[in-house]
Amino acid sequence: MSELVRDSRDERRTGITWGDVELGDNRITVLGKNQERQHLQLPEQAHPAIERWETVLDPPADSWPVFPTLHAPSLHSQLPDDAEPGDDLLAALREHDARPPSISVNGVRSILKRLCDDGDIDVDGPKDYLTPHGARRGVGEFLYRNVGFEAAQRALRHEDPSTTSEMYSHIEASELAEVSSEAFENEK
Repeated sequence: MSELVRDSRDERRTGITWGDVELGDNRITVLGKNQERQHLQLPEQAHPAIERWETVLDPPADSWPVFPTLHAPSLHSQLPDDAEPGDDLLAALREHDARPPSISVNGVRSILKRLCDDGDIDVDGPKDYLTPHGARRGVGEFLYRNVGFEAAQRALRHEDPSTTSEMYSHIEASELAEVSSEAFENEK
């Protein structure tokens, strides 16, 4: 998550901008965990939502964050002192050629918690809401089950295959139990 949005613990992680999004190539460019710029996959299923969000946000420049904060004091802080923003802070930022900051990792967590609470969504895990890391693990599990170990490892960018293997060992054990059950089905 800290590759997509602002991370207050790392001044280099300021969030992805519209210039980092390449729908035609199905990728986004991020500052990876290795502190180098990396290309990440962007499934075509995400394109319509991203295109709609770009239309709604109406960023005036590629330097605008894809996921700006909507925290009013943070937006106000980006405006010139003499600006009279009115009700639409994003419009005021556009008018004054100012850039909103990206939402923070903590801001994303807060939104996910609120959405889970409002939707009465039960989450199985150490937190009572879907965390960004939990969402990432869910994607990894889906890929592991549907297209295999190697696809999950590449998509999650695990350098060490044992990381992926350990993370999804419960799936392998379950699948092996199924295979064993079928093999011994006719045995008494």
